Amino acid sequence: MVPVYWPKENRFRAMLREGVPPMIMWITLDSVDLVEMLGAYGVDAVIIDCEHTSTSLKEAGNKVMAAELAGMTAFVRPSQVEIAETGRLLTIGAQGVVYSMISTPADAEAANRAIYYPPRGERGFAGPHGRYARWTSNLAANEDPDHKLFSSAYIQAANDSLATIYCIENDEGLDNLEKILEVGRPDGVMFGIGDYLVSVDFNQAKFAAAKKRMYDICRSNGVGIALTAVPPDDQEYYPGVFLHRRRLRPRASATPSTPASTPLGLGSENLGYRTEGMGHERRP
Repeated sequence: MVPVYWPKENRFRAMLREGVPPMIMWITLDSVDLVEMLGAYGVDAVIIDCEHTSTSLKEAGNKVMAAELAGMTAFVRPSQVEIAETGRLLTIGAQGVVYSMISTPADAEAANRAIYYPPRGERGFAGPHGRYARWTSNLAANEDPDHKLFSSAYIQAANDSLATIYCIENDEGLDNLEKILEVGRPDGVMFGIGDYLVSVDFNQAKFAAAKKRMYDICRSNGVGIALTAVPPDDQEYYPGVFLHRRRLRPRASATPSTPASTPLGLGSENLGYRTEGMGHERRP
């Protein structure tokens, strides 16, 4: 039996491998209840935003725990690509990191140094200080031979349990995207729509062209990209794609006499994408 301190399988990564598009949502409100609610309505992963919010380390930890209990993969978005900040967020139990403004291969290398233990990265070893081992040090002291806490097997399992998503947010990142994917090997890519629009002075033609180019590069390199579920994305699904929804809102057809399918409008008929042929089933 695997010890309780052993790194858990990353559900988000597993779904990508199986070709099932996971649903991921941003969390910018200071609400543990909201995180738990999203899990109850079938969302597969959440991104706890520590860049554009006042979320503290303790608040982030509470949201991570709520996500775990609800059966979701908890991602965090640090304020920057930095080893110490990333390490603290991973030590509280996050299983994924979303890095903003990845624009060069050097940025991708820095991201890997921050998130992974050596030899792939430079993250400091949390060992018995991490959440998964903190309350089981007695078990760690009586390790079974195949699952030693202080072992290369543990380091490998910990690295394999983490997912990375890069946000590409300007033309420099787009121009370097193929090399970024080669160097960083992220699990997925998101288009930083807001920052990109600012960078091109809200030129809609440039935005549309960049979105299509990013999609084509990611698809040709076998890396998943985030497609919007609501409103429905105009790009075609391919294995590795994941889905995100930026806003919670009731169905447009909802009236006092015909309520939305759920309090959050998250029923499968309201997700704005076709699940047929994707093998995607919402959790009960």
